[in-house]
Amino acid sequence: MGLPNWRGKWPKTRSVKDWIVASGEKALAIKDVSDRLLTLSFAIERLAERGFQKAAQPLFAKFQADVAAHPKAIDITLVAETYISMGKRDTARKFFEAAIAEVSANKKLQRARRMNILASLRRNALYLQLTELFPDLTDVERCKVEYEIALDKADVALKNGEQEAARKLARIAENAIRRVPPHRALRLWPEHLLTLYAKIGDRPSALRMLRRIAKNDRSVQIIGKTLVNLGLRDLAIDMARRQVATALDEARAMSLPNYHFPAMNIAAAIEFLADHDEVELARKELNAVMKEVDSWATHRSAWVEAAVHSALATAGAKLSDRAAIETMLNRARQAGHSERSTFRPMAWQSIIDAYAAIGAWDEALALAKKHGAKEDLRRRQAVLLAKAGRMNEIATVMKESTTPLEAANVCWWVAVTLDGL
Repeated sequence: MGLPNWRGKWPKTRSVKDWIVASGEKALAIKDVSDRLLTLSFAIERLAERGFQKAAQPLFAKFQADVAAHPKAIDITLVAETYISMGKRDTARKFFEAAIAEVSANKKLQRARRMNILASLRRNALYLQLTELFPDLTDVERCKVEYEIALDKADVALKNGEQEAARKLARIAENAIRRVPPHRALRLWPEHLLTLYAKIGDRPSALRMLRRIAKNDRSVQIIGKTLVNLGLRDLAIDMARRQVATALDEARAMSLPNYHFPAMNIAAAIEFLADHDEVELARKELNAVMKEVDSWATHRSAWVEAAVHSALATAGAKLSDRAAIETMLNRARQAGHSERSTFRPMAWQSIIDAYAAIGAWDEALALAKKHGAKEDLRRRQAVLLAKAGRMNEIATVMKESTTPLEAANVCWWVAVTLDGL
């Protein structure tokens, strides 16, 4: 496979596969070995997990050659993960065996440093489910791995339409993780199992998982749609209202100017209400929020103020209130102009995202051309064009690319935009 002309040949379709392949092909022209391998590994894994091993094979061949010539160019875990994605589990295990042996034999390392590295290798190997490397697994480690393996197999069973097999695997995962002490359990495991049981159609088990999640910890972003699918629409609506109230309480008690966090939670809840035919309730909640926003000390940080008003404008877009949206966006833009710190690009990104959310693509693109780090301007424009479905225009924007790494990264971000990788 020869080196491609990385400046040319940009996909013109919305095919995620085409954009991931393009990212890998352009990565072949990257001179820095570490950057090349890292970019190739992302492309190969994402293609493989979507069943496109054949498309990934030419990239994997180059990856293997590079790893053989430069075995320490990137993290061993990424190397092993890439090999596993292509069905080379034994080779991945050998990489870890060699790394563990090398560190164990390195007497130049201080003992504490050596033990830390070995512990890290152990965690990463277990993350990849290479349990055969460690005959001394603790009960907690064994349970966590058993949980992850069962979840992975349940997802496969669901994709194959094997509901009963998926149900049994979900029970195995639940039994495994419940044997882990709460302070050492994996974060959000009840939410993950709630979603899995809902997909399987096991309503009683899903409700059992829901009861394990404290009311104030329930998030519409994570479980809102799942509750609606379970026939618990009223509970989901109440959860959204509670999320707004909790976020307002958080903002009232806030001492640091991190108001963008409650604003994002409020926006998500309001969008959820609007998406589920509760437009008037969503409008009422947004109006109540807007009465309080002026009391928030966002003036202490212009980029936070821009993020707050951009988030609320995005929520307002769901309510088709153009006048209110413009008011919020104007305030966000004023804050963006006043921001002079290194956070300025973040301020403008939130504003650009808000314009994109209301479908004002030309306004969003105009801002994306002017604001942000220079090396990021083309990526932002390409992502916006992908969201707008204007695929033919991406090549025009990217003809000014300065490096194959930039070109490969843009292809990757377009793929992420199209598929939410």
